[in-house]
Amino acid sequence: MKDLYSRLPFYKGSTSGVNIKISLITLAVLIIFILPGKILAQNGSLHVKDLRTEYLKNPEGIDMSQPRFSWVISSGRRNVMQEAYQIMISSSMNDLSEGNTDMWNSQKVISGKSVNVPYNGKEFKSDRTYYWKVKVWDQDGEESGWSGVNFFHTGLLKKSDWQGEWIGAKDTSISAPLLRKEFRVNKEISSAHVFIAGLGYYELYLNGKKVGNHVLDPGTSDYNKRALYVTYNVKKYLKKGNNAVGVWLGNGFFRMRTINYYGDRPQLLLQMNIEYTDGTSEHIVSNTSWKTSDSPIRENSIYDGEVYDARREKTGWDSAGYNDLKWPNAVQVTIPAGRKLSPQLMPPIRVVKTLYPVSMKEPEKGIYVFDFGQNLTGWPELFVSGGEGQKVIMRTAEINVNDFAHIKGGEINTSVDTIDAAPDRSAKATDIYILAGKHGTEVYEPRFTYHGFRYVQLEGYPGKPDLTSLLVKVVHTDVQPAGSFDCSNQLFNRIHQNILWGQRSNLFSVPTDCP
Repeated sequence: MKDLYSRLPFYKGSTSGVNIKISLITLAVLIIFILPGKILAQNGSLHVKDLRTEYLKNPEGIDMSQPRFSWVISSGRRNVMQEAYQIMISSSMNDLSEGNTDMWNSQKVISGKSVNVPYNGKEFKSDRTYYWKVKVWDQDGEESGWSGVNFFHTGLLKKSDWQGEWIGAKDTSISAPLLRKEFRVNKEISSAHVFIAGLGYYELYLNGKKVGNHVLDPGTSDYNKRALYVTYNVKKYLKKGNNAVGVWLGNGFFRMRTINYYGDRPQLLLQMNIEYTDGTSEHIVSNTSWKTSDSPIRENSIYDGEVYDARREKTGWDSAGYNDLKWPNAVQVTIPAGRKLSPQLMPPIRVVKTLYPVSMKEPEKGIYVFDFGQNLTGWPELFVSGGEGQKVIMRTAEINVNDFAHIKGGEINTSVDTIDAAPDRSAKATDIYILAGKHGTEVYEPRFTYHGFRYVQLEGYPGKPDLTSLLVKVVHTDVQPAGSFDCSNQLFNRIHQNILWGQRSNLFSVPTDCP
């Protein structure tokens, strides 16, 4: 034994059981804890991840002169603290990759700050992409490698950068107008960005394709004081030759029910900046040369739902070559003098999940109630075949009348007779689809409304529906979870899930108090 232990570096010449035991413990500590840390340190375990600009990853539309940068450090060792950082920002990704910068090189800054570090470089230009990376040092002097490269794109930084006009349909009775403009592209495109504010809601189309996956855009604001605009990189949507841009507008909170809170018609402001590889540029802007028309959406309201007449669809309206000779021109609309344009720097509202019904009942002949097993926010999606002009009604509610012992029947609870117990109160919360009568299955989901509900009551459905006739889209601001909770008590887990559903269902750009 003495010969064996004498070969160990910590052997002190004693072969007593106590010393041998201590030596073995020391060896275990060395192998399990110390050596891995040394190896990780030697292999560059310190690195930087999760870069953010103004809390967002690679945001479009930054408009502040000193945006703030954040990052997270990661290491294979414990108790690692940032001691210093260095940020580099360039207008060229290639230059930044080669270690060159024309905007800002912070040099090594002795600071543990890694959240909201303000920019301190040259002045930004409007509608430009800037690239940045960061590296850090820890308290032991270990230097990380450079992070991956992230970017941010600036919005229109000055009021004078906006060249478009606020426009709308001449006919104020149109609930959800279509607006379109054709233009030509004759050169090779270097970059193309659209800046759009459509009030109350908009959907943007280029050459027949919807741009992005946002819904119920832009976010809600006091439209007399501020309107949010959204920036899109649209290079991939454009082509050489004839192009078309189309915008579909809805009321949202801008024009509610019969009360014109902010305006007598939906409004649009749009600017598309196209940069060509030869150094020239072009601007496509909203003005009175745009054409407008009514649309299949005959009514739309946050409270009351949407009425969609598929017989009035205008196929190809958002594509080049569409015949719009009978469409009237848009008109310029008056806006409040104090209205400010600000970029929408928050996660957008999106369809985040699809739910399928867990059951379907027919409490009365021709009336079908679908239960989705979960209170949610969003809207139904309908699959139906039938004759031209047939009307399908979808009513939504959070509760069923069977939830109340004193109410007889099997329908959902929307009746004004039970208004004290009806969460929707006087809101209709109803979507109506009028069939085009085309061959095959017609598919419909609303665009400019949403509901809080668990049940959908279907009326007027041709034939008898089944569990594949209806599904629902779960919709809310697409915030990402910061953590999770789970335990062995299923009641606590269910309470936690209810809280999450409640929070997310009330995030629609701003926190709401219902549904």
